[in-house]
Amino acid sequence: MILIRFHGRYAYLAALERGTKDVCPIQMVRYAPLGASPVELCRLGYLGSEDEWEYSFFKYSDERYEQSVCASGHFTATPEHCFDTSAGVYFGGLRR
Repeated sequence: MILIRFHGRYAYLAALERGTKDVCPIQMVRYAPLGASPVELCRLGYLGSEDEWEYSFFKYSDERYEQSVCASGHFTATPEHCFDTSAGVYFGGLRR
């Protein structure tokens, strides 16, 4: 399950690990399920285009977001590329 929250010009992406048998249809949720611990992934900064966002990776070492280079080699990318980059680090590569 992917959790997205917004604050100002930023979108914060987190994810909940699920078993491979679970199917999660697209749904709007306000909060993570009780007892669940989401994995913080990244922060996207809106730059005026839905296809180009500033990418900041969440570092658990100091619990902060740091502007980072996406897997594409740029500091900006689509939301999908930003998610794939972070999920690849924290979940060892995400298969769609």
